[in-house]
Amino acid sequence: MDVFEFRDKLVNDYRDFTRSFIQPSAEDISTFLDSEYDGGRYWPSPLIQINPSYGVEPVPKFGNIRHAI
Repeated sequence: MDVFEFRDKLVNDYRDFTRSFIQPSAEDISTFLDSEYDGGRYWPSPLIQINPSYGVEPVPKFGNIRHAI
């Protein structure tokens, strides 16, 4: 499973779902909403965090990370 493809499919499905409730008659409002949806306003980029509960102490013994890090 490719998590990036999964995210893109999830966002596209959610966009289609939310757009189904909004069908403005005014062209200027429709254009504005299209630009907001296309700009990703309602689904920001994924948040990547480092969990401070994990450490790198056991990893150097495998030779993957230097002790100086």
